[in-house]
Amino acid sequence: MWRRPPLGQPDPAPGLLRRLDAVARAAIPVAGAALVLILAATPVGLPTLGPGLVLGCVFFWTVFRPSAMPALAVFGLGFLQDLLNFAPLGQGILTLLLVHGTAFRLRRFIARRSFATVWLIFCAFALAVAGLSYLLQTVLSWQITPPHGRPGAGGPRRGRLSGCGGHPDPRPRGHAAGREPGMSSDRHPGGHP
Repeated sequence: MWRRPPLGQPDPAPGLLRRLDAVARAAIPVAGAALVLILAATPVGLPTLGPGLVLGCVFFWTVFRPSAMPALAVFGLGFLQDLLNFAPLGQGILTLLLVHGTAFRLRRFIARRSFATVWLIFCAFALAVAGLSYLLQTVLSWQITPPHGRPGAGGPRRGRLSGCGGHPDPRPRGHAAGREPGMSSDRHPGGHP
């Protein structure tokens, strides 16, 4: 019995190049999200942009191609996010793993929806992650964080904990703001011109 050849290009011969191609295709989602985090943490980058984009990557790849974003990779991205953003270790890991698990569980429901509905569902996920991150930051630093920034955003105060891991800030008050102690903002000793 005669069989018709398959349409399209024939499969390449199995070998090293084909395996490397498969590995590269599988690594692109995770490597791209890690690259976004690293680029956002550079001095010229926007540090608040990284976690939001990584959240979108985790949500998208978990819903539409879960094999491309395994839980171990999400754990690694959360760990990298915590390290680069000076957040308490575990905050990014927990939030990204919760998004991954919830999106994976609801992916059959989400994937059949329209673009606008998927976007609204992602917005709900992002709002929940923002609330959970705020709650975790408050609990882990043992002080209420102002909604506009991290503790100590206006400069650390003596006797209070700084926003980086809850450790007291060893610098004198003037050094925290980039000035020498006893210098006013006009750089005149004692505050007089």
